[in-house]
Amino acid sequence: MSTWRLWRLLRQPPLDHPLYQRGVTSYSLSPALRHRLWLTVLFIMFVSGCGGIFFPRLQWLLPFTLLMVAPVLLLIYFIGSGTFFGAFWAVTIASRVATERQRGTFDLLCLSPSGAFGVCRVMASARLDREGHLHSLYAQKATLSMAAAGLVIFLALFLADDPGFYGGVPSWLYISSYGLIVVAAFYVDFIQSVVIAVLIGLLMPTRTTDPFDARVWAVGSFLFAQVSVYVLTWLIGFHALSALYEGAGITGIVADLSLAALRLLIFCGMREVIVIGLWLALADALNVDRSTAIALTGLPQLHSPLSTQPKRLSPR
Repeated sequence: MSTWRLWRLLRQPPLDHPLYQRGVTSYSLSPALRHRLWLTVLFIMFVSGCGGIFFPRLQWLLPFTLLMVAPVLLLIYFIGSGTFFGAFWAVTIASRVATERQRGTFDLLCLSPSGAFGVCRVMASARLDREGHLHSLYAQKATLSMAAAGLVIFLALFLADDPGFYGGVPSWLYISSYGLIVVAAFYVDFIQSVVIAVLIGLLMPTRTTDPFDARVWAVGSFLFAQVSVYVLTWLIGFHALSALYEGAGITGIVADLSLAALRLLIFCGMREVIVIGLWLALADALNVDRSTAIALTGLPQLHSPLSTQPKRLSPR
């Protein structure tokens, strides 16, 4: 898959590259600001606790905060972190590249042995690795996914209401299979969202050199891609396929599990098409070597839409 090839490139940046070192160390979140953020969280918890102590009628405030708000925020973070951080990275990467191009330093950087694509890769990786954001987020996502998978299996084995069979298959196997498909969708969503965000963030500055325009187009394009995939997955996977199965008379566990697997396939497949399209557009704009560009997509050489003619990076 093109997504995994590009993901590995982003996860394995050239750590000793001067441009990478400059990008990682610049615009860091100061320790004072991090300290203020922690103090804000502690202050909110302190106010919630004092509300229950000094105002008996507000004794529900702290338990509500801990037991209701925290899980809801955790669920929102687990589901929407890819979209939220993807939009942030798309904007910041587009702004960084557009600023370098507006200053006239981007073309100079592209004269280095790594070329235009190498420069863009280093700049994107530096933006992702600043403050260790990508590493920490990916570790959290992987940990939460494994924990959710373990919880699904535990609930399926020990807390299933029906210990018998469903359609000839043990109920625990049915519940765990369905739950693991959902967990896989959340895990893959984060990785594909990051790759799409990076590609859009690098592509927009090839269309405009104005940092503000690049930011606007980057966030708009990324959110449009995200929402389009979610809506199409809902319409195709949850409406069209369900109607097709009902019309064909396919019911039972075969219908349930195959529908879940097909919905995951549709979701990931549409994102994969977007990744390939964005990468081919970026490779064409950066005049990437044809064999290198095709190697990252896995497409046959004869069916590639890439042009073999050299072109300028963008109009001035």
